[in-house]
Amino acid sequence: MFVRAGFPEPEVCGVITDEAGEFLAQGDLVWRRERVVAEYQGAPHADIGRRSADTQRRHLLEGHGWQVREVFAQDVYVRPRRMATVEAVARMLDLDPATLRIT
Repeated sequence: MFVRAGFPEPEVCGVITDEAGEFLAQGDLVWRRERVVAEYQGAPHADIGRRSADTQRRHLLEGHGWQVREVFAQDVYVRPRRMATVEAVARMLDLDPATLRIT
């Protein structure tokens, strides 16, 4: 939905490292130059242990200067939520939502 809206192509399953090259995380959709990650949170992420690990990983990335947007099924399939998600990530990437094809 992001590329269709006119975003630059993200790196899929991109490995994110710290300044020393040490592994931090693997992101679902990574815009490396802008330090933005979109993470799809499907049903397996609802488990309390997995949710806790996801939150810790998000905090770790944010602590290293990354912006993280969690994306849920409703954010993809429900139009108002899809539009809000695309607009939010556009702002993270310093894109003007008015120039995008948000459907």
